[in-house]
Amino acid sequence: MTIARKHQFDPSNPPWVHCISRCVRRAFLCGQDFHGRDVSHRKAWIEQRLRLLARTAAVDIAGYALLENHGHFVLRMIPKRAQAWTAEEVVRRYLSIWPRERGADGRAVEPSPSDIAELVQQTEQVERWRGRLCDLGWLMKALKEHIARRANKEDGCSGAFWEGRYKSVPLLDQAALVACMAYVDLNPIRAKVSDRPEQSRFTGAHERIQA
Repeated sequence: MTIARKHQFDPSNPPWVHCISRCVRRAFLCGQDFHGRDVSHRKAWIEQRLRLLARTAAVDIAGYALLENHGHFVLRMIPKRAQAWTAEEVVRRYLSIWPRERGADGRAVEPSPSDIAELVQQTEQVERWRGRLCDLGWLMKALKEHIARRANKEDGCSGAFWEGRYKSVPLLDQAALVACMAYVDLNPIRAKVSDRPEQSRFTGAHERIQA
């Protein structure tokens, strides 16, 4: 029987979590499909979105691996970090992820100082946004919904991109975290996408080695 995430660990002090999300019907919507069409550039979209979330939301991202039809993410939400932000920081961070306006090129339009000042006064809204910035469900929504909308726009279609909700496995001790990191780092090798971590693009391992 599935156990709700809120009953798996203390939400005020979340552990590291291994999240897995698959494309609908496990189709190669981030790689080369059976018809030879290559959309592997979407992995870069996911990587860019992860970087935005890492610097904006109250989250630490320890590792990830992006394959043709699914992604692995090892992360931990940090509620105490969000609680330390001022109301203005909360507004700016939230609108960086969920902008109210976009330009013709699709880029987020920076809110004006007057807009920021007005929103800061909306205490209930600010606290709602603060909670979302340190919530795992909202983080995954911010990641997945953005990619789905962008891919559907590129394909000129609508409908599901991801296969239902994401799967999450709490990593309750150091040994579990280390084992999971190894599993995620070696996932592209196991899938025969590459033969060594330093050549496994779109993974946390590759990024750490390059750094």
